[in-house]
Amino acid sequence: MQLNRFSEKLLKENIPARQYITTFSDWEKAFLAVLDLPCHGRKKLLVIDEFPYMCKTNPEIPSILQNLWDEILKDSDVMLILCGSAMSFIEKDLLAEKNPLYGRATGIYKMTEMSFYDAVKFFPDYSARDKVLAYSVLGGIPHYLSQFNPSLSLEDNIKQNILTKGCILYSEIDFLLRQELRETSIYNSLIEAVALGSTCLNDISQRSLIGDTSKASVYLRNLIELEIIEREFPVNTSLKEKLI
Repeated sequence: MQLNRFSEKLLKENIPARQYITTFSDWEKAFLAVLDLPCHGRKKLLVIDEFPYMCKTNPEIPSILQNLWDEILKDSDVMLILCGSAMSFIEKDLLAEKNPLYGRATGIYKMTEMSFYDAVKFFPDYSARDKVLAYSVLGGIPHYLSQFNPSLSLEDNIKQNILTKGCILYSEIDFLLRQELRETSIYNSLIEAVALGSTCLNDISQRSLIGDTSKASVYLRNLIELEIIEREFPVNTSLKEKLI
């Protein structure tokens, strides 16, 4: 289905293959056909969004792209942009050593949240206090910010767009964790423990009922890598303590 849709979009362009076929027989031929796109004096740009989902349904895609890039595409006028929201997959299964595309990226960009001053432009009529509160609730993610109706009060927005079953943000945490992690119930208990005020490893492991601090530290490290939580130290913490 993905190959058919990709073929449909590519064959709408003025390339020789459109005279003979209605769909490409495999991904190698489809990717190679990008070379036939008109360039108009600029690079031919191919952008694949949510690339991790594409790879999960067809694990051979990275190897196909690796071979094509090494043999043909790297010396051509093609720019290939692979995007995705599954951070763990991109970092561990796509760009990490021993994976097909390792070392072939000419640029790696990690999109970060919008700043406070950009985010609050979604709520131009809110008071300064409500802008701070809205940013505290939603952060700087445009998708989250766009769920709030700026004509509604902050309280009504929270009730309608976070606490109401069926709305997008109601189940966003579960969706995000299931996309990136396994054993989501354990991660939920750790996040809850931190949210309720536990800040030391031992307190977090006890409150989350994990008990074993070494096991809890592994889970916490995964949450830190995904930037769901952040580790902070007092100013008088020694280097040795920071490395533990």
